[in-house]
Amino acid sequence: IPYVGVNFNQISDLETDMGVGYHLGFNYKRGKFFYWQAGAKFNNAVYRITNSLDTTDNVGIRSIDIPVTGGINFLSAINRVVALRLFVSAAPSFALGVGENDLGFSKDDIETFCLYGQGGIGVNVAFLVIEAGYNYGFTNVFTSADSKPGQVFVNLGFRF
Repeated sequence: IPYVGVNFNQISDLETDMGVGYHLGFNYKRGKFFYWQAGAKFNNAVYRITNSLDTTDNVGIRSIDIPVTGGINFLSAINRVVALRLFVSAAPSFALGVGENDLGFSKDDIETFCLYGQGGIGVNVAFLVIEAGYNYGFTNVFTSADSKPGQVFVNLGFRF
């Protein structure tokens, strides 16, 4: 299942506004009523951060996420036509870098590993897959501050 999506990001314990980013990836899914899937996702999470000098800028953090998911498909009997799914995931994330910003953040300022918990709902109609959910970071994004990330996401994908 290849997919693309938009994400809305915020960091707890820092003065941030919601930033808008994007992601793209793929999943491999197995099962009917109870199912599992594994995949990989390129994630460009953007955080709108204000520093102590009242300077605000977008800070994009690029990473590779490896979500491992379990879920329930409530309409598994008619799965090829329509499906309604609830899912939860563990998603280890490996930082690749930081986008250009005026606040001076670089790859040295971010943690190289973050663990996310994820939950959401998905709807499949024929070959289209639509998902929405929330990622909660259990570990900090920045090395120098309490900075647990939160991300609301929406995906659009195609299944074969």
